[in-house]
Amino acid sequence: MFLDRLCRTAMEVALPNGEKVRVRVLSDTERRDVELHALRESALLVEKLRKEDSPEYQAILLPVRQGGAERIRESLVAYRRVVFIRESIREIAAQFIPFPDNATDAEKRDVLLRREAQTPELIQKRAEWVDKRLTEYRESLADKAEADLLQLFDKQAADGNANGLYQDEILRATVYYSTETPDGQAHYYASLEEVRGLPTSILTFLHDRYLEVDRVDPFLLPSPSVTESLTA
Repeated sequence: MFLDRLCRTAMEVALPNGEKVRVRVLSDTERRDVELHALRESALLVEKLRKEDSPEYQAILLPVRQGGAERIRESLVAYRRVVFIRESIREIAAQFIPFPDNATDAEKRDVLLRREAQTPELIQKRAEWVDKRLTEYRESLADKAEADLLQLFDKQAADGNANGLYQDEILRATVYYSTETPDGQAHYYASLEEVRGLPTSILTFLHDRYLEVDRVDPFLLPSPSVTESLTA
């Protein structure tokens, strides 16, 4: 990792096609642009889902609305599961294990192994947390009339799909703004539309690299004046 001319933490990574990409942290202005873009896209989807003649309404809402009470219940549970999974990540967080000051390679490996060792227990605890709440939610739906279920479904389907799109667009826009040509002079991808065409594995890979640089304190990295070949 290194700092560019604006003291933004960055790293250079290789894509499977052999091309090199610079991934850097976002400025506050870019973070705001990412947020506004995702909010705008999710709001547009909610608006479309309110129109019975829209393709989105007919593809997402109409089949479930016409499927009877049981199908509506299962759809409500599916939407609620996504909400509970997100909440479980906040409620049951991993313990952060920092590297010691001036850590040796062996100490770094030990920390990484200890962090990784938390994963199976976290997965189990979060799954149990989600299952308990889903059971309670299913029970709360059991005696509701179809008209009440439809009212709940319309709201949860709109919220659920909008939230899902919001998260997707946050990820895509973050990748678009954070990836640059190796010299740091231009966006690596020509447009957000081009980013939407990326395979999920590449999108996730680049976003994970972004999260890595975003966690690093710039004061702990060398400046361009003491780092080789920094031109940005």
